[in-house]
Amino acid sequence: MPKYLTIFPNEYHNSSSHKLFEENSIKTSEYIILTPVAPFKLYCFDSFVKNIFSFRPKPKEMVFCTEPKMMSEISKWKKEFKKQGIKLVILKLEPKIIEKFPEPSLKKVSYSREHLRHYFIDSPYKWALWLDCDIIPESGVARVLLNIAQSGRFLVVANEYLHREIEKKRVIISGIGCTLTHEAACRFARFMIASFIWDGEEGRCLADDFWFFAMLSAANWNINQQCGWNVQKKGRFVSTWHMPEQGPAKFLKKLKKNEARPRYK
Repeated sequence: MPKYLTIFPNEYHNSSSHKLFEENSIKTSEYIILTPVAPFKLYCFDSFVKNIFSFRPKPKEMVFCTEPKMMSEISKWKKEFKKQGIKLVILKLEPKIIEKFPEPSLKKVSYSREHLRHYFIDSPYKWALWLDCDIIPESGVARVLLNIAQSGRFLVVANEYLHREIEKKRVIISGIGCTLTHEAACRFARFMIASFIWDGEEGRCLADDFWFFAMLSAANWNINQQCGWNVQKKGRFVSTWHMPEQGPAKFLKKLKKNEARPRYK
């Protein structure tokens, strides 16, 4: 059994035993959206939610993982999600995680994604679209990525997008920010923050989605031999808009200067 193939307790759903590659479940158009969201992303949250309502096909569930202070901001959309026929699910980070990382950090994002991953693999759904809340894709994103995954037998389809300008250059990102995953991929790999060793020395920490994709790549041969599927495909399959960044640095600076207050205050 591959190192990262794990089964988690039935914590959120009363689902039956997992049959990962039944043909009728593989070819389904049903999917859920998984999104970590932090208070400093309030500047783009409403636009993100409104765009979700334009998706065709619509997701079965919209699952957020956030801090308690964000609950009211997300909950105000509950009636509209119900009207759209989309189940709204809000997962909360544990208090000990928030206390350990009080300011915005990659580690807090990593814990959020792990919480979402656990939820997904214990749900009755086979496909999930991971979508960062500052990424606005075209309405057919799920249909396009599902078609690529199912026709090409890929467990992961990562849609690349333009990052914000870095030193006056536009950088293409192929992280988890707009990525479709099959349940099996989320059983083989996890999200974590860890450093790497280069030339005998410990380097800087790499993002959680880097390690997620690295684990899948390492298991590629094993996965292909076991189930006949390929691990991942990356490319610019749909257009996206990466919303202008307010970011943690500006968020914290504004708080210190009392120039602005978060809307949840």
